[in-house]
Amino acid sequence: MPRVKIKLFANLREIAGVKEDFVEAETLEEALREIIKKYPALEEKIFPDGELNKSLNIMVNGIHSELQKELREGDEIAIFPPVAGG
Repeated sequence: MPRVKIKLFANLREIAGVKEDFVEAETLEEALREIIKKYPALEEKIFPDGELNKSLNIMVNGIHSELQKELREGDEIAIFPPVAGG
């Protein structure tokens, strides 16, 4: 199973208490579920009500990706919360 890096930003980083971690997963969705197993407080931000939070920006190797995206060894997943303007 591929080992991938997950990078957290802004309040997601604060909630987890880490800026990055590694998980083993075949798909993007599986990787997100695995990081939630490690840091359960992230669940309400990533999968509120059991559905993916559409306001998150989630990228694999710098490209916006669907949950079904198949991962490869060494991929980097970045999760950004929505950016508020003013």
